[in-house]
Amino acid sequence: MTISLSNISIGAGGWSPIGVDFGQRTVKAAQCRRVRGGWRLVRAVSIPRAERTVLPTPLECARLAGVLYRRGFEGTGVVLAAPVNATLTSIMDLPPRGSGAPVDTIAKMELARAHKRDAGTLEVAWWELPDPARPGGTRASDGVAAMAVGMTHEHANALLDSMRAAGLNVVAIEPLPMALARAVLPLCAGAGGGLSAIVDVGWSAATVSLIHGTTLIYTRAVEEAGLKKFYERALPRLGLDEARLDRLLAESENIKTSERRGIDREVHSQLEAYAETLSRELRASLTYAGHRYPGVARGSLMLVGGGAELAGLAQHVGAAIDATATPIAPAMLAKECDPSLVMRGAGALCGVAALTTHPGERVGACAEQHIQQQWGRAA
Repeated sequence: MTISLSNISIGAGGWSPIGVDFGQRTVKAAQCRRVRGGWRLVRAVSIPRAERTVLPTPLECARLAGVLYRRGFEGTGVVLAAPVNATLTSIMDLPPRGSGAPVDTIAKMELARAHKRDAGTLEVAWWELPDPARPGGTRASDGVAAMAVGMTHEHANALLDSMRAAGLNVVAIEPLPMALARAVLPLCAGAGGGLSAIVDVGWSAATVSLIHGTTLIYTRAVEEAGLKKFYERALPRLGLDEARLDRLLAESENIKTSERRGIDREVHSQLEAYAETLSRELRASLTYAGHRYPGVARGSLMLVGGGAELAGLAQHVGAAIDATATPIAPAMLAKECDPSLVMRGAGALCGVAALTTHPGERVGACAEQHIQQQWGRAA
């Protein structure tokens, strides 16, 4: 049985599930509390991963459970981010839902074929995409365009088992692009029908996602644009270790001492090269969408993730596509936010903040079926 987040009943003053994301470098968690008219982001934490693997070990899950308890998180219900490297996506043509065809089965088979997997090993969800604009208003076929996402039973069950052993109850597994699309929709200038972009600048990959109106129409994880690649190229040239580069990137852009000038110049040079890689991937994604939906106006360009606030990144990426790129903070995704969570570098927590939001609650005009996906078996 699959558990939907819409089965979770949260009254006024109640706590949301805990959003959890095991990135390859850090594990992040957040929790909200119901307030009048929305949610208040109350708890958030980010801790280093003990092992940089795609899936967390039972020991890591137990460590997380201990941190959540000590930091005052309420309850054991968790909405878990599907690991980027374990998520399968594909855009496909399907028969209409009312055609009588076994559409769900066809979607699963098409996703399995695209990724050369056994369809019987996958948990899959899909939703219809807006019709592409065509000359004369004609359709290319009698079918519908759809986007499907999936995860293997092996990966999902391993996650559920490790979390359960730590005393945490996974009520849903959701890909971060879906959660983020739901959360940022009120910030999208193009929500009335335009095309907005979310760039999640993560460690193992940068994920480019596009929203057409209220529907997530495209998502692609690009390993070459992950922060890990930036570090791999920069560290040998700088003669620094990872922790030292972390500190340099977190410090002010203003150079105070002459001995830092050489390092700072090299850091900025590497950042510019990295920003160009990211911009190239974003341009390619927008070009694809432009061909599919010609004439659709550009909406917002939003940056989230651990690298969203890197010096000059937003300006470079925005200039590359002639748009204003806005780094998004978790406080922007909730009606209220605890003052301690309004800080520089908090963009890495946007994903877990988005996971906490109850899909039954309307945020903007987003239809739940377009964005909310969940996998997993009942506890």
